[in-house]
Amino acid sequence: MTQTIKWIELAICLLLFGAIPEGTMAADLQTAGGTADAAAVLLQADSDFDRAVAAGGVEAWVAYFAEDGIMFRTGEVVRGHAAIREMMAPAFATPGFSLRWKPVHADIGASGDLGYTYGTYENSS
Repeated sequence: MTQTIKWIELAICLLLFGAIPEGTMAADLQTAGGTADAAAVLLQADSDFDRAVAAGGVEAWVAYFAEDGIMFRTGEVVRGHAAIREMMAPAFATPGFSLRWKPVHADIGASGDLGYTYGTYENSS
């Protein structure tokens, strides 16, 4: 099933917490020539995240978060690698589980330090 969603959690992960392995995206954003270039960097980072998770499962998912990164779950905030792994591991361990997404748009704030993507995703198990 494919649905359009806003990837607000992902944007928080990618931009606010410095994810995308060890500052790579932050450096790319600093050298981007404007919001259009920064949006392209964000779209690429989101696509890279998708491919990494498809290949590496829960460990790849966790690796894209800063050590103190957070995820939101209904009614709670899950903080840090260990807690994120604990929350996501059961889904990734489910036989046939797959979570893939394709960002179709990125938007960057005028200050250049906050952005988000949205697109489609497919989840199966």
